[in-house]
Amino acid sequence: MEKKILFIDIETTGLSSEHHTITEIAILEAIPHQTKIEQKFHTKILITKNDFVKAQPKALEISGYSEKGWSNAMAPEIAAEKISQILCTCEFLWVGHNPYFDRKFIEKFLARNNQPFPSPIFHRFSDTRHLATTFLWAEHPAKIKSFSLDNLRKYLGWDVFKTHSALQDAKDCAKLWYFFTVGRLDV
Repeated sequence: MEKKILFIDIETTGLSSEHHTITEIAILEAIPHQTKIEQKFHTKILITKNDFVKAQPKALEISGYSEKGWSNAMAPEIAAEKISQILCTCEFLWVGHNPYFDRKFIEKFLARNNQPFPSPIFHRFSDTRHLATTFLWAEHPAKIKSFSLDNLRKYLGWDVFKTHSALQDAKDCAKLWYFFTVGRLDV
Protein backbone atom coordinates (compact mmCIF):
# COMPACT_ATOMS: atom_id res chain seq x y z
CA MET A 1 0.00 0.00 0.00
CA GLU A 2 1.36 3.43 -0.98
CA LYS A 3 2.48 5.74 1.85
CA LYS A 4 1.48 9.41 1.80
CA ILE A 5 1.29 12.47 3.99
CA LEU A 6 -2.20 13.97 4.07
CA PHE A 7 -2.73 17.49 5.41
CA ILE A 8 -6.40 17.57 6.41
CA ASP A 9 -8.57 20.38 7.71
CA ILE A 10 -12.30 20.82 8.11
CA GLU A 11 -14.80 23.53 9.03
CA THR A 12 -17.93 22.54 10.93
CA THR A 13 -21.33 23.74 12.15
CA GLY A 14 -20.20 23.40 15.79
CA LEU A 15 -17.88 21.67 18.22
CA SER A 16 -19.71 18.36 18.77
CA SER A 17 -19.22 15.57 16.25
CA GLU A 18 -22.41 14.00 17.64
CA HIS A 19 -24.63 17.02 16.89
CA HIS A 20 -22.82 19.01 14.20
CA THR A 21 -21.45 18.32 10.74
CA ILE A 22 -18.72 19.24 8.28
CA THR A 23 -19.25 22.31 6.08
CA GLU A 24 -15.91 22.27 4.25
CA ILE A 25 -12.96 19.91 3.89
CA ALA A 26 -9.52 20.15 2.33
CA ILE A 27 -7.08 17.28 1.84
CA LEU A 28 -3.59 18.05 0.55
CA GLU A 29 -1.16 15.27 -0.34
CA ALA A 30 2.60 14.90 -0.22
CA ILE A 31 4.91 11.96 -0.73
CA PRO A 32 7.28 11.24 2.20
CA HIS A 33 10.72 12.85 1.82
CA GLN A 34 9.42 15.35 -0.75
CA THR A 35 8.12 18.88 -0.23
CA LYS A 36 5.80 19.05 -3.24
CA ILE A 37 2.23 19.36 -2.02
CA GLU A 38 -0.80 18.76 -4.22
CA GLN A 39 -4.43 19.56 -3.58
CA LYS A 40 -6.09 16.15 -3.45
CA PHE A 41 -9.63 17.22 -2.57
CA HIS A 42 -11.37 20.41 -1.49
CA THR A 43 -15.07 21.15 -1.31
CA LYS A 44 -17.76 22.96 0.59
CA ILE A 45 -20.48 20.56 1.70
CA LEU A 46 -24.21 21.23 1.60
CA ILE A 47 -25.81 21.66 5.00
CA THR A 48 -29.24 20.12 5.51
CA LYS A 49 -32.00 22.22 7.07
CA ASN A 50 -31.80 20.01 10.17
CA ASP A 51 -28.03 20.56 10.45
CA PHE A 52 -28.48 24.29 9.93
CA VAL A 53 -31.00 24.46 12.79
CA LYS A 54 -28.51 22.71 15.10
CA ALA A 55 -25.56 24.84 13.95
CA GLN A 56 -23.75 27.13 16.35
CA PRO A 57 -23.90 30.68 14.90
CA LYS A 58 -20.29 31.38 15.95
CA ALA A 59 -19.07 28.30 14.06
CA LEU A 60 -20.83 29.46 10.88
CA GLU A 61 -19.40 32.96 11.34
CA ILE A 62 -15.84 31.63 11.80
CA SER A 63 -16.07 29.56 8.61
CA GLY A 64 -17.67 32.40 6.65
CA TYR A 65 -20.78 30.35 5.89
CA SER A 66 -23.41 31.94 3.67
CA GLU A 67 -26.15 30.47 1.49
CA LYS A 68 -24.62 32.20 -1.54
CA GLY A 69 -21.11 30.97 -0.72
CA TRP A 70 -22.39 27.39 -0.41
CA SER A 71 -24.74 27.51 -3.44
CA ASN A 72 -22.45 25.15 -5.41
CA ALA A 73 -21.53 22.97 -2.43
CA MET A 74 -21.26 19.21 -2.84
CA ALA A 75 -23.98 16.88 -1.57
CA PRO A 76 -22.90 15.16 1.68
CA GLU A 77 -23.20 11.64 0.27
CA ILE A 78 -20.96 12.47 -2.72
CA ALA A 79 -18.40 14.24 -0.52
CA ALA A 80 -18.37 11.28 1.88
CA GLU A 81 -17.73 8.82 -0.95
CA LYS A 82 -14.79 10.89 -2.26
CA ILE A 83 -13.30 11.37 1.22
CA SER A 84 -13.58 7.66 1.98
CA GLN A 85 -11.91 6.74 -1.33
CA ILE A 86 -8.94 8.98 -0.52
CA LEU A 87 -8.54 7.80 3.07
CA CYS A 88 -9.05 4.10 2.40
CA THR A 89 -6.66 3.68 -0.54
CA CYS A 90 -3.31 4.47 1.08
CA GLU A 91 -1.33 4.26 4.29
CA PHE A 92 -0.89 7.81 5.52
CA LEU A 93 0.40 10.22 8.08
CA TRP A 94 -2.52 12.49 8.99
CA VAL A 95 -1.19 15.99 9.65
CA GLY A 96 -3.39 18.74 11.07
CA HIS A 97 -3.81 21.33 13.75
CA ASN A 98 -5.58 19.19 16.37
CA PRO A 99 -6.27 16.34 13.91
CA TYR A 100 -8.10 14.34 16.58
CA PHE A 101 -10.98 16.86 16.42
CA ASP A 102 -11.15 16.52 12.63
CA ARG A 103 -10.90 12.73 12.81
CA LYS A 104 -13.99 12.46 15.04
CA PHE A 105 -16.01 14.61 12.64
CA ILE A 106 -14.83 12.80 9.52
CA GLU A 107 -15.48 9.38 11.05
CA LYS A 108 -19.05 10.40 12.05
CA PHE A 109 -19.65 12.10 8.68
CA LEU A 110 -18.61 8.98 6.77
CA ALA A 111 -20.73 6.73 9.00
CA ARG A 112 -23.81 8.96 8.51
CA ASN A 113 -23.31 8.62 4.77
CA ASN A 114 -22.67 4.84 4.79
CA GLN A 115 -19.00 5.09 3.85
CA PRO A 116 -16.08 3.25 5.45
CA PHE A 117 -13.44 4.96 7.58
CA PRO A 118 -9.89 3.58 7.28
CA SER A 119 -8.56 1.11 9.79
CA PRO A 120 -6.33 2.77 12.42
CA ILE A 121 -3.43 0.58 11.32
CA PHE A 122 -3.29 2.56 8.07
CA HIS A 123 -2.87 6.04 9.55
CA ARG A 124 -0.83 7.85 12.16
CA PHE A 125 -1.18 11.42 13.41
CA SER A 126 1.11 14.43 13.54
CA ASP A 127 -0.35 17.46 15.32
CA THR A 128 1.14 20.80 14.30
CA ARG A 129 -0.22 22.33 17.52
CA HIS A 130 1.90 19.88 19.54
CA LEU A 131 4.93 20.52 17.34
CA ALA A 132 4.53 24.28 17.86
CA THR A 133 4.17 23.82 21.61
CA THR A 134 7.23 21.58 21.73
CA PHE A 135 9.50 23.86 19.71
CA LEU A 136 8.24 27.35 20.57
CA TRP A 137 6.88 27.27 24.11
CA ALA A 138 10.19 27.21 26.00
CA GLU A 139 11.82 29.60 23.56
CA HIS A 140 9.09 32.27 23.37
CA PRO A 141 6.44 31.72 26.09
CA ALA A 142 5.48 35.41 26.44
CA LYS A 143 5.16 36.05 22.69
CA ILE A 144 2.53 33.39 21.94
CA LYS A 145 -0.81 33.67 23.77
CA SER A 146 -1.92 30.22 22.69
CA PHE A 147 -0.92 27.77 20.00
CA SER A 148 -4.01 28.28 17.86
CA LEU A 149 -3.33 28.42 14.14
CA ASP A 150 -4.17 32.15 14.04
CA ASN A 151 -1.78 32.95 16.89
CA LEU A 152 0.98 30.96 15.19
CA ARG A 153 0.30 32.83 11.94
CA LYS A 154 0.69 36.13 13.81
CA TYR A 155 3.86 34.97 15.54
CA LEU A 156 5.43 33.76 12.28
CA GLY A 157 4.36 36.88 10.36
CA TRP A 158 1.95 35.05 8.06
CA ASP A 159 -1.37 36.44 6.83
CA VAL A 160 -4.23 36.13 9.31
CA PHE A 161 -7.70 35.81 7.81
CA LYS A 162 -11.05 37.10 9.07
CA THR A 163 -12.73 33.77 8.44
CA HIS A 164 -11.34 30.25 8.35
CA SER A 165 -11.08 28.22 5.19
CA ALA A 166 -10.30 24.52 5.31
CA LEU A 167 -8.05 24.93 2.28
CA GLN A 168 -5.98 27.81 3.70
CA ASP A 169 -5.76 26.10 7.10
CA ALA A 170 -4.55 22.85 5.47
CA LYS A 171 -1.94 24.80 3.48
CA ASP A 172 -0.72 26.56 6.63
CA CYS A 173 -0.60 23.25 8.52
CA ALA A 174 1.62 21.90 5.74
CA LYS A 175 3.89 24.95 6.02
CA LEU A 176 4.06 24.54 9.81
CA TRP A 177 4.75 20.82 9.58
CA TYR A 178 7.59 21.30 7.09
CA PHE A 179 8.94 24.21 9.14
CA PHE A 180 9.17 22.05 12.27
CA THR A 181 10.24 18.80 10.61
CA VAL A 182 12.68 19.93 7.92
CA GLY A 183 13.08 23.64 8.65
CA ARG A 184 11.57 24.85 5.40
CA LEU A 185 8.79 27.36 4.86
CA ASP A 186 8.92 27.47 1.05
CA VAL A 187 6.28 24.84 0.33
